[in-house]
Amino acid sequence: GYHKAALKWHPDKNQQQDATLKFQALGEVHRILSDADLRSEYDESGMVPDSESATKMNWSAYFAKIFKVTTKDIDKFATQYVGSAEERADVL
Repeated sequence: GYHKAALKWHPDKNQQQDATLKFQALGEVHRILSDADLRSEYDESGMVPDSESATKMNWSAYFAKIFKVTTKDIDKFATQYVGSAEERADVL
């Protein structure tokens, strides 16, 4: 699929204004999916940090979106956990 798309969007073969951007984006996608470490990171987080995106990423918002934990959830957990057999097993 990559080679067919690369031929379609190559700026020498496609005169559309956005061909260069699409070709570059396709190359980046191919780079990420071809590298096992980058692909694993993308599969887990939905993005691959580079020097720019890592510093611009709002990690608090990202984790809040994924985990959706409220203070009520935390209080409920604390009530059940504190003094429980599970807590004793974790501490000892």
